[in-house]
Amino acid sequence: MPVLNIYASKRPVGSMYAYVTEKTDPRLVTCLNCTKTDAPEQFAETKRLWSAVTGRDKTGGRTCFHAFFSFPPGETDPETAHRLGVTLARKLWADRFETVVATHTDRDHIHCHILINSVSFTDGFKFGIHPGYVEKIRETANEMCEGKYGVGGGPVRARVHYSEHMDEKAGRPTLRGLVRRDVDRAADASLSEREFYGRLRELGYEIKWRGEDGEPLKKPVLRPPGWKRWFGFHRLAPVGYSLQELRQRIAANRRRADMFPGEQIEEVKRYRSQTERPDGEGLRALYARYMYELGILERWPASVKRMPAQMREDLIRQKSIRGDLKLLTEKGLDAPETVRIAAEKVSSAMEEGRARDRRLQDRKKQIGSTGDYPAQAAVSAVVGQQGERLLRMARELAAYRRILARTPEMERALGQLELERTDKERKEERTDERELGSGGPGREDDPGRN
Repeated sequence: MPVLNIYASKRPVGSMYAYVTEKTDPRLVTCLNCTKTDAPEQFAETKRLWSAVTGRDKTGGRTCFHAFFSFPPGETDPETAHRLGVTLARKLWADRFETVVATHTDRDHIHCHILINSVSFTDGFKFGIHPGYVEKIRETANEMCEGKYGVGGGPVRARVHYSEHMDEKAGRPTLRGLVRRDVDRAADASLSEREFYGRLRELGYEIKWRGEDGEPLKKPVLRPPGWKRWFGFHRLAPVGYSLQELRQRIAANRRRADMFPGEQIEEVKRYRSQTERPDGEGLRALYARYMYELGILERWPASVKRMPAQMREDLIRQKSIRGDLKLLTEKGLDAPETVRIAAEKVSSAMEEGRARDRRLQDRKKQIGSTGDYPAQAAVSAVVGQQGERLLRMARELAAYRRILARTPEMERALGQLELERTDKERKEERTDERELGSGGPGREDDPGRN
């Protein structure tokens, strides 16, 4: 399925134009309302013209808008992709703006770069992206792909953030991935839409049906516990998570699946796992226990076990938790007070380092005024080394502060986890007792038979 996104740029148009045109075949470059030889200058001329006509400066701020239209590997050829990009540009922007379309084939996925001037040559108004605009242009692109060209294995979707894409590619947990798994878990354990929303609420999710103005939302959104960000169901993945698709999945269920299958085999896993649950006291033991419960210290995925919302959120922070435990081990710190003392020492060392850095900067300026450039280069090298030391100390100090802030949260989460497990065991014991007590006396114990 194609990917389409657009964003504003403040970079010089010349550098943007050079990037999108120099990396491809000239036959895959099309300029609309401008020429290939001087497109950047024509972008600038439009801004200067309307600045003079309106008396308002149109040359500052956003220089252009950059749209990115990408296709999955093997879905289309460069010529068809370029025709799609040019058709999209003509339909959406070329009636008012200078536009450049360049199709690149240097990656596995063929993609079009579309540069749009930030000022209209027809009326001088600036290009703007209003709420819902990106969804609108994706709908237009989707109609083009499926209609005229027969391209696309699904709807045109948004481009995932690069860091999120790399995390998913490396198999690291992401917030969107955790939400997606919880939605899957709730859908598989439900036989009706109402039960599905109830399952999500059991997991701590909020579901919003109306906007701040009280009007119903076109598409409901959900929010993980403790987070400010809301997710649209349809944005969790390109396919499979729209409300219509979720309803179909729920309707196809014949029985309820267990939301947390890991709990059913927990007893068996204790004997099979090579990783024993860490015990002991101190910060390092606390971190090791927390990582064990998250599943970081063993292969069984922790997300299939019931755990507090705070712990599920920390699955996406496991790299930071590992780093904190490594620091505690390297420094031999095992109590909050020793961490606090270490943080104070690093903070004092940083103050001294900053003072030394200021002296070195002043020294560098003095030598520069004399024209002794070799001496200035030597001082610059020392300044660079000092900056690296300050950066390392800043990271260490941030880690100490993070440990001090995280420790009580980890203790609360583990305490809540133990409390939930104790309550579960008590309920199971009461259930067993009721089942045993409801059986009544056996036939051989009935005195009336003798």
